[in-house]
Amino acid sequence: MEPLPVVVTLPVLKDWVTVVGAAHIRVSTLISGSESEHTYTPKPSDLVRIQKAKVLFQIGLDLELWVQPLIQNADRPNLPIITTSKGVSLIEAGLVDGHGDGHGHGAANPHIWLDPQNVHIMIGHIKKALIAVDPAHQVDYEKNASAYLQKLKKLEAELFTKVAPLKDKKIITHHPAWPYFAKRFGFEVRSNILTQIGSAPSAKKLGILIRHVSRQIARQCSGYAYFQHYME
Repeated sequence: MEPLPVVVTLPVLKDWVTVVGAAHIRVSTLISGSESEHTYTPKPSDLVRIQKAKVLFQIGLDLELWVQPLIQNADRPNLPIITTSKGVSLIEAGLVDGHGDGHGHGAANPHIWLDPQNVHIMIGHIKKALIAVDPAHQVDYEKNASAYLQKLKKLEAELFTKVAPLKDKKIITHHPAWPYFAKRFGFEVRSNILTQIGSAPSAKKLGILIRHVSRQIARQCSGYAYFQHYME
């Protein structure tokens, strides 16, 4: 039996769908990783993938606004679209250090996958959807999902242990993608280097951040942690 063709919007979803579906599915991602999910322009090859797909997985939360027109152009009105953010406790997209968070696409920050607890919910959606389109392999999908979530629990516990000794958990991030991670592991996002998608930080902005960090170091003799999201 040929593997089921499945389409996802982002590479992170491809990783999880591949883990759960394993040999029973063939996954392709619309965004390879070098493009921005915020500003992606679909290609003709994406249209072909949508036309052949049995199911499509997305984050939702207005992150992939370009997906619905793509589905309409592919003439797939009945294609199952699985929004993996359903049921996740959302963090409002707001201001950080007096600046907008750079997300103009919705009321909630869409980078939900940086909290491992949210991934449990997302994996659940993936498992349920694959079972719905391919019930013959339900046992395998359930087993694969369970094994992955056990590994994720172990990783989360290890990370809690590693960050626990940190006295200063104030951080500056590259892009406003980290509030879910920060909330889960007790960090405080004080500012972001980029405040608007697709724009470079100004010299004034960088100067303010440098002075801010220098004052913090002088007061507490502890640096800021700097996180750069691999997708941004």
